[in-house]
Amino acid sequence: MTKLIGNLSPSEFENLIFDLVQSLGLRNAVWRTPGRDGGRDIQGEWFAEDLSGHVGRQVWYVECKRYESSVSWPTVWEKISFAESNSADVLLFTVTSSLSPQAVDEVNKWNAQRKSPIIRFWNGVDIEKKLRLFPLIAIKFDLSSDPRTEIGGALLPAVNILLKYSIAAHSTEVFEIQSDNKRAVLYSLSELISARLSEIEEEGVFSTAPFRESIDGYLWLENAKILEKMQVDRYAIRVISCCLADYLKAKSVHLFEDGEAVCFELNTEVTERVFNDLYQITLLSNFEIQQDAKRLLIRVR
Repeated sequence: MTKLIGNLSPSEFENLIFDLVQSLGLRNAVWRTPGRDGGRDIQGEWFAEDLSGHVGRQVWYVECKRYESSVSWPTVWEKISFAESNSADVLLFTVTSSLSPQAVDEVNKWNAQRKSPIIRFWNGVDIEKKLRLFPLIAIKFDLSSDPRTEIGGALLPAVNILLKYSIAAHSTEVFEIQSDNKRAVLYSLSELISARLSEIEEEGVFSTAPFRESIDGYLWLENAKILEKMQVDRYAIRVISCCLADYLKAKSVHLFEDGEAVCFELNTEVTERVFNDLYQITLLSNFEIQQDAKRLLIRVR
């Protein structure tokens, strides 16, 4: 797998690390594409609770280096300088090779002096070990040695979401509560899982099908034409849309463009639980999501 990771393009490698750090718990992650890169590839927040119950917050910068040779100290120092000047708490280097011996020595000196930011790094072997925890990500980036065998376990998070909505839909029917939104989630999520299973069975890799408003849109999804324009995956975006409609209990959901992003206009912020469900859906798609106050941003990768 380490060799396959090294064969990814720089953009694919950044996508891989973005999915991996989010799955490991990095919150509010933003992938800085070349047009948005301000000296770091990924930025996010890490929250940890201490023995007193206090929850501390750290700002993490993540650098992604798909290098065949070792990463030199001057390269590392340039990123440390930027992270320090912007008050980052932790700077994580993720590299397909390794840091040079000089870079390792200098990083150890830096950390020993308790300077900020703290410097951490993963080499290719470290990345492979962490990917073993998330087979869905490995399959998504064509890094799995046996995707047809691993796909069942990889889809468990999506199946759990499906079961949760199935139970909720049944409960609403028992109490004679309107449940059209929940049925829409069930159908769209079943369709997504079925499509990804078929792709793995037939091709061994995931593919995406672009959204077409005339076929994939909903009457309550306003301005859906921009989803077609941005070529988002039809199956995953339908699930996201239906989940939001159910959560918001809204008669309509409005979309608008904001630069490179498609935005869902919300009347409230989504909870962490709901956002985590939506994030699991994006692992089966070609886009990322980010919550910004009462907006949910979709960016195609």
